[in-house]
Amino acid sequence: MKKTLLVALGTVFLITSAGIDLQIPGIPVPQTAQTLALLLVVALLPARLGVYSVAIYLGLGVVGLPVFSEGGRGIAHLFGNTGGYLIGFLLAALFLEYVLNHIKFKKIVYAFGASVKAHLIILASGWFWLSTKVGVVQAWEYGVEPFLIGAVVKSVPATFALLFTARLRAVFRKFGL
Repeated sequence: MKKTLLVALGTVFLITSAGIDLQIPGIPVPQTAQTLALLLVVALLPARLGVYSVAIYLGLGVVGLPVFSEGGRGIAHLFGNTGGYLIGFLLAALFLEYVLNHIKFKKIVYAFGASVKAHLIILASGWFWLSTKVGVVQAWEYGVEPFLIGAVVKSVPATFALLFTARLRAVFRKFGL
């Protein structure tokens, strides 16, 4: 029951974050808080529960609930211009879960690197998918480049969540939990 509640809370956090716009000075394209929320959910929830939250979030959107940014929903949305980013959410969640379970963060730079890499996984997945629709150059100009600075900025709080969680998980492993 406790795990179900945590997964539900993680999913609600992801849904809510889709509607939160972050204005980053000097960046004309609005950014949502979704990628930050994704990194925080995976980092802060116990093992695998963050990945489950992301998968349920995607499933809710696919079955028709308006959970994606700007109220997007349905399988057609997953095959639309932003579908690659949504698939990237799951890939990034799996990556972070793997990192949390296999790497000990001894320096802040390692956690920051993992956060940035998770964002890059999302952007690369989105770029690949979007390039099949509008071409490689235009996909870069509109689907990746405006979000690079935001990815770095949003990686900062995620870094501290990763450090905290990595240390907490190490303690749990030490005591067989």
